Amino acid sequence: MGFRANRSLNNLHYNRDELLKTVRENRDKHVQTHEASMRVYRQEMVRVLGELLESAERNEDVEHNIQLERPQTFVQQYDRVIAMLTRCSEEEVELDSEGFDQIVLDQWEWSDTFTFSNSSYGH
Repeated sequence: MGFRANRSLNNLHYNRDELLKTVRENRDKHVQTHEASMRVYRQEMVRVLGELLESAERNEDVEHNIQLERPQTFVQQYDRVIAMLTRCSEEEVELDSEGFDQIVLDQWEWSDTFTFSNSSYGH
């Protein structure tokens, strides 16, 4: 028997300041992960470009199609929610289950894409 939310759980009210605190913490983790991945990405790019330069200097035929995926960030999504909550005049904010998943649980429609693009660099 699975969990079934009744109608009253579809939209609930949450304290705006608590939501702001949570989404800021989630944003900070997102930024830290992305910055760490970008450091590794840049190091790998320098290594690959160095190898290509060495090959070119030896007059070798150089394949210059670099296959490194740049780590993605979705920080603007956090910034949008923070801006909305900061400007909200209400003490309580109504969220549906999708809003709760995003703001509180940090589960966005792009979460898998973010995780995949950063996992290539150990994060």
